[in-house]
Amino acid sequence: MYLVYDAMNSDAPVAALAAAKFLLALNDEKEARELCDVISQSSDKAHAHYKACNHRLFSQMPSDVLFDVLQHAKPRMFSASSGNKIVFKLGEPSNSCFFPISGKIILRIPGYDEPIFPKDIIGEFNLWLPRIKRTATFEVVNDGLLLEIQNNEFLKAIEGRSDVKQVIYGIIKRRIIENVLKSNILFQG
Repeated sequence: MYLVYDAMNSDAPVAALAAAKFLLALNDEKEARELCDVISQSSDKAHAHYKACNHRLFSQMPSDVLFDVLQHAKPRMFSASSGNKIVFKLGEPSNSCFFPISGKIILRIPGYDEPIFPKDIIGEFNLWLPRIKRTATFEVVNDGLLLEIQNNEFLKAIEGRSDVKQVIYGIIKRRIIENVLKSNILFQG
């Protein structure tokens, strides 16, 4: 629980969710559900031990949907020193999305590199465009932790939730526009 408290008090809801995976492994579903209640803006519950944090996607999910996503999420550790630093490569099939938690992470898009931050979402295009291939290489520069969610599990969790889908589509549209504007092929110089 201390990891959850520290993450929430540091305004890091994705890190708190990753820590909640340990709670689930210890069969402490009650505390994990309470965390989902606090992160979800659809809930008016507060917790005495930590402040509420906002995430542009997770805070717009109903608490039960967020808990379902949490159950299917997998923490993944990466170590640049061991050579385990490529998460995925340009052109590979896209079947999951990632939520960075820690470490220096770079998205290598043809023509430029983009640093990735803990509130970012990586691989969300496949949630809108099935069977798309990866549009970049995702590399961890130093030791890092990511939360990975298989796209089919994510889509099951939000099935019938048009409000959550609209948030995801908004994030995807914004990312597409950013990628187009940063394109050296379309906008040289």
